[in-house]
Amino acid sequence: MKNIGKLIEEQADFCSGLKRIAQLFAEDIDSKFDVTSILLTGSAARGDARMGKLGVLVDLTIISDTGNLNLQDSYGPDREPFIPYYCTRFMNTGFQIKQETLSHIFDTNKSESECFALSESLVLTTKYPEMDSIIRQLYPKSQGSRKDTAMKNYRRYFYLCGEYRYEKWEYREAYHQMAQNFHEAFECFCGFVYAVNGSFIPRKDWLAYLLPEQEIKPPNIELLINKMLRVLPERNGIEEGKIIYQTVGKWMKTTAENFGWI
Repeated sequence: MKNIGKLIEEQADFCSGLKRIAQLFAEDIDSKFDVTSILLTGSAARGDARMGKLGVLVDLTIISDTGNLNLQDSYGPDREPFIPYYCTRFMNTGFQIKQETLSHIFDTNKSESECFALSESLVLTTKYPEMDSIIRQLYPKSQGSRKDTAMKNYRRYFYLCGEYRYEKWEYREAYHQMAQNFHEAFECFCGFVYAVNGSFIPRKDWLAYLLPEQEIKPPNIELLINKMLRVLPERNGIEEGKIIYQTVGKWMKTTAENFGWI
């Protein structure tokens, strides 16, 4: 697997160019609208964006009093891929634009993935010189181990993988359901690892990819991920999955004990 460090190194020049275009676009928006701040988020901010076969989309978050600026009048109608956020082009580069209010940014009671995105964000324009330091304080990339989040995922993991749940579905020969339970338990394992490392939890479509970057993790993490996600919905596959997930559960239990949480 090409890890994120390798990709960031590979895409350094390209992402540097994207950041320059994003900066110019942010300044253009700022000149036309009453904007509090504009943030660069996602792959361009992180440094691993690349020009794929279908192009590239750069993520911006516009912070304003209303969180609902009429961008279409200045930058045209929404374009493909018609995701929930407004999409347009600037300097032949695709952008997807999310809009928020300042109060929403200051409210840290939001989804883990939103917090993760903000922790990676870069401030392009702002009315407040202290905006960058505020975001770093509210959404640090690394912080102390996050007990509540870790243990929430820990408890859900053992609920899904426990003997009561296992026997219930095994009796019904509901192997598809058992495989799905293992897959959800994998997400809980990922959430536990991110939390014990003091990180916010990324979106589900990044969970497995970024996991090897964490410092506290089981040995041979990439091989372990492959085994955990390879559970097949048939009797032998489920029996193999049970052993794998029990082994992971032991690591989670030992880790929680080492932190003094259980």
